[in-house]
Amino acid sequence: MPFKSFRKLEVPDVIPVEFVRFHDERGFFAKLYKRTDFLTNDIPYDFVQVNLSFSRRGCC
Repeated sequence: MPFKSFRKLEVPDVIPVEFVRFHDERGFFAKLYKRTDFLTNDIPYDFVQVNLSFSRRGCC
């Protein structure tokens, strides 16, 4: 699962989302947004997915 949690706060429309980083010796990868997971948690948006990756210098 790419997300640890979706927490609803007392402030309307503010939902902190904790994502999971997948680490290895090259760096890391994370999904910052996945439409199906956000829709399941009542957060509708029109794009499909957003990813973040980081590669250490000289690894690849």
